[in-house]
Amino acid sequence: MKLTFWCSDSVVSKLLNLSLRTVGAEVCLLVLDKGGILCAEAIARSDVSSVQHLRRADSIDLQPAQYPTSVINYVARTKEMVVNSLDSYELVPDPYLALHKPKSILCHALVASQSRVIGVVYMENSQTANAFVSSLFCPRSHTLCAPFTRALLWLTLSTE
Repeated sequence: MKLTFWCSDSVVSKLLNLSLRTVGAEVCLLVLDKGGILCAEAIARSDVSSVQHLRRADSIDLQPAQYPTSVINYVARTKEMVVNSLDSYELVPDPYLALHKPKSILCHALVASQSRVIGVVYMENSQTANAFVSSLFCPRSHTLCAPFTRALLWLTLSTE
């Protein structure tokens, strides 16, 4: 199933910007699974008004200084949400995290039917420790990521 976003830039932009405002993140990155490869699709930053639509076809693993690859790969593999601290997770050293040193992170898998990961949403805050309250992001309800998952599935079906 190929995801195409020629008509979805406004939907993705609205979802990323809404996430920034609602959650209190400074960076919100949408990574999609494209044929088994995790690729950066779009990024929103609180200090820039527009969302940058990257539409990368290459793996995020090829650019470890630009993306927090260890966290994203961990979440995609385990479907386990990572909130605020990386201390309790077995992650490989990450050049992005070493360079940017975020104080809080939130990373959540976008899971479609049959527990298939279609993407990952990564958010960070470099100003405040424990900026993201884990009780607001119950893994069972997927409150945060349900709009992303629904929008991506709808766009996939509408473009096939």
